[in-house]
Amino acid sequence: MFGPDAWEVESIGFADVCATTSESGISVALGAALLREIAPERRLLLIVAVALVLIGHVVHLVLRAS
Repeated sequence: MFGPDAWEVESIGFADVCATTSESGISVALGAALLREIAPERRLLLIVAVALVLIGHVVHLVLRAS
């Protein structure tokens, strides 16, 4: 957003892939730890809500990019 190379696409490196993978793993582990104590009915509702938010986010990104 700032600087001389703003809005230019950068290449993806090995460190980027490692960072994204570790962030995803941490998110999944924390989500599993939080869901362990929740009743099964509420767990399903929470998983569906998070999935809908993620799908909406992807649709937003795709529409914004086009």
